[in-house]
Amino acid sequence: RTRPSGSRGQALEAFLRRPSVRAAALPLFLCFPWALYAYHTLHATHEDSAVRSSRRNLSVYQSCSVTALIRPDRPVVPVYAASYPGSGAQMLHYLTEALTGLAAGDEFRKKDDWYELVSVKTHYPARPHRVEGPRLMKRAILLVRNPLHALPSHANYHYEKENRLPDHTARATPEYWIAWRDEYFEKEIDLWEKHLAYWCEEYPAERRIVVSYEHLTDSKRGPVETTRIGSFLGRAEGVNAVPQERVPCVWDRVVNYKGRTKRRAVEYVRNEKPDSPDNNSLRSGNDDVFDFTKDQLQRILDVLEELKEKFMKEYTLVMSLEEYIEDTKQRLKETSTKAVTSGNSSLGKGDRHLKKEEATTTTNLKSSELAVKEQLKKNLSQTEHREDAVRAGKSKERKVMPEGSVRRLKGIGKVKRRSD
Repeated sequence: RTRPSGSRGQALEAFLRRPSVRAAALPLFLCFPWALYAYHTLHATHEDSAVRSSRRNLSVYQSCSVTALIRPDRPVVPVYAASYPGSGAQMLHYLTEALTGLAAGDEFRKKDDWYELVSVKTHYPARPHRVEGPRLMKRAILLVRNPLHALPSHANYHYEKENRLPDHTARATPEYWIAWRDEYFEKEIDLWEKHLAYWCEEYPAERRIVVSYEHLTDSKRGPVETTRIGSFLGRAEGVNAVPQERVPCVWDRVVNYKGRTKRRAVEYVRNEKPDSPDNNSLRSGNDDVFDFTKDQLQRILDVLEELKEKFMKEYTLVMSLEEYIEDTKQRLKETSTKAVTSGNSSLGKGDRHLKKEEATTTTNLKSSELAVKEQLKKNLSQTEHREDAVRAGKSKERKVMPEGSVRRLKGIGKVKRRSD
């Protein structure tokens, strides 16, 4: 019995036997292995990039954004975001907002909306304005930065203010830095030390975390530090931090953002100045101009070692202080080397001048010695002439004396002899 003419199998077989279909299928058949090979190659490359990124403690960043800041559905007790000026307080401000979707404030915020904030920025006691927040604020994030970089950054801020420039748009000139450094160094390094000690002593480790600016901006450690911040913020009631798998993306968009047109990389709606500069500093120039004297570097080293010894039980803080100590020692070594090199180079370049000066000095000494000798000879000859003149005068007096007086003297002598 034959198959029915309307079956699907016969229709497909008839379709494949057509010459036009066979001609079109041949190129597809030949290209299929190459297409399969290309697919596997691209897939393997994508997996390799993911592995490399995971080795750097980074994820393959997806698109992440916070569409708008929201008000909490219940009162929130904010945390202090404490830092010495020039240590990245602005960056931490926007990072806490991006991690939680709640607004962050500063010490000048109105008191009626404290419980709507996730954090409150403060520079106390490095700056005199004390935060008068709610009494329930008993937790803090302490952001620390190497004073070798924090002090120059603070000087840049003053330079911008004095020249009426927007924040984070210009570096101080070398002349301004040297003048500012020499006038305010002792005061500012004392405030840097006082600020760190205050927040470590007033807020114990269980109610505080220490975040290093250098670690937060590092490509490997940055996402880890951001995860710590998100976890710390999420402990408060009413605060929901982003999931941990999204933290690296948020860090990349906020801290590691390279754009120049928006205030923050994580875009959300806020009533804020549209002309504010972006999160990354636009200050351009060479950091090498922000140098310290040898005595100032030694002072920084003493402060860091004293704090390390004082808070030896604070593992995270001690690790950061150790890095700062090593950087300061390296800077001290470089400063000493520069001083020796500059001294040797000045000696090498001035050999001719030194030899000329030595020859001139020797000639002057010889001429002065000769002049002294000649003067001594002259004085001696004059003295001898005077003595000769005195002798000659005495002899003349004896010769000029009258004979009668001589006889009288002789007679007096005879009389005395007779009387004796």
